[in-house]
Amino acid sequence: MIFASSPQVRRANIVVLVAAAVGLAACYRSAWYDGDGQLTDYGWQAVEGNRYKLDLGPVNLATPGIRTYRLHNLPSAEFAVGLEIVESEPIQKNSTRADHPGLVRLELRNSNNEFAILEEGRLNTWVRSHALTDVTSSFLYRRGESRDFAVDANGDTQSERLGTKAEKGWGTYFTARRSSTYVIKFQVIDPRLPMTTAARLILYGD
Repeated sequence: MIFASSPQVRRANIVVLVAAAVGLAACYRSAWYDGDGQLTDYGWQAVEGNRYKLDLGPVNLATPGIRTYRLHNLPSAEFAVGLEIVESEPIQKNSTRADHPGLVRLELRNSNNEFAILEEGRLNTWVRSHALTDVTSSFLYRRGESRDFAVDANGDTQSERLGTKAEKGWGTYFTARRSSTYVIKFQVIDPRLPMTTAARLILYGD
């Protein structure tokens, strides 16, 4: 049975249908992913610019070793690859470096076997970020080199990324293509972290 409705009701129904469509699209987008780990698409509910989160699971930073992951059908977005670490003490305000001296290596190659990410270094040289509401866990990642240049006579500047690799790789950032399969290798070379340190390999995408 069909009932007539007012313009206000019809507009409300349209809003509900659009919201439902967006929600379904987000679910399907996550379902399309074919690879290791668990991909979550937060859709319009995304906060702090991170719409996608791909959790590749726990990594052991206390012993040397290599882990390999396959990623396929990622959303077309820029991702930052890094380590999410549960800190033994609350993070101090304005702290940008973590006290983790372990030496690691992170590689990401595309379907053509080209490097998009190739980073090796001690974790206390990686950039540390954390949510404003969470001072117990850090996300460690790397930025590449950049330079600022003037864009007008008023002294305004713009940043330019230098030394980018395949897939616009820059530090531990890359821009995923749906048509490509990616392989990540994460290696702990020199641990120097206690067995109790909890860490996960995470990709955040906009």
